[in-house]
Amino acid sequence: MKSLVWWLMQSNDERFQQALFYHVAYAGNVSQRKNRKIEFTRGKGLSAEDIKANISSRVLPMDSSNSAITFVQPPLGEKYFL
Repeated sequence: MKSLVWWLMQSNDERFQQALFYHVAYAGNVSQRKNRKIEFTRGKGLSAEDIKANISSRVLPMDSSNSAITFVQPPLGEKYFL
């Protein structure tokens, strides 16, 4: 059975993709049912100036069990991969 996250990523919902980037950038937490949470960690690879930059995203056309998203910063192009 596929997870809700998988279905949202497959739907190319940019709002969901932007929420992922936001939570990684700000090391946020998302509360879940049954006292669980999703924790995001901002690694060293994410440039501080990109946190508030205009970043767009797209789901890569891959046929795999995992989805892949690239985050694009114009005019630099694809900069981050998730």
